Amino acid sequence: MVKDDSGKFAATYFAEKGSWDETVRHAARVFFDEIKEIVIVRDPRDLMCSAMSFWRQTVEEVFTFLDAALPQIAASHDNADANTLFVLYEDLIGKPDETLAGI
Repeated sequence: MVKDDSGKFAATYFAEKGSWDETVRHAARVFFDEIKEIVIVRDPRDLMCSAMSFWRQTVEEVFTFLDAALPQIAASHDNADANTLFVLYEDLIGKPDETLAGI
């Protein structure tokens, strides 16, 4: 593991990039007592352009992904506790100092 290779045995931060997975989010909370979660979300319009340009997905593939992912993310946002912070990707790009100060 990276933490072992770097000599950092007490994990401070974890990063996950991928599809929304409630099982993974729940497992992190079970295995690690007190965690704070930062969820970076992207404007679906920008995500669509990126998916088509960089991932070579079709419009239909992107819509299928968004159709499944957006309700899950919205429900998690609506049920988030004080240890979860939602951050817009576009804010990280457009106003990084202000956004990072908020984190």
